[in-house]
Amino acid sequence: PVQIPPPISPKQDPEQALTQQIDYYFSLENLLRDIFLRKNMDSEGWIALDLILNFKRVKIIINGIQNSLENVQEFDGSIILESIKKCENLEIQYINDKTAENAAIDDVKLRVKGNYEQWLL
Repeated sequence: PVQIPPPISPKQDPEQALTQQIDYYFSLENLLRDIFLRKNMDSEGWIALDLILNFKRVKIIINGIQNSLENVQEFDGSIILESIKKCENLEIQYINDKTAENAAIDDVKLRVKGNYEQWLL
């Protein structure tokens, strides 16, 4: 049986939910059948973070994060970047001469940790 990630519960921390969800996308069980994700990998297995952030479940979690902020103006993407750093199944690449300290969402690519070549289509 295929495991489907649980829906986020009101008791779950949205940032933790985001980390779990993105980790799930790069898990063995998901990559075995997620052709869309694999089609969007470049020749080195990298996927733009922006693509992941447009997935329906991720959007729901991000809305939860935004709703939990007292001031929506506070939401600048740093919460997302901190959440992906906690993921265990992926590597992070910063592009456009950015680093972990000054990268924006558009400056981040992700790929499965370890043997990414096996997932290239």
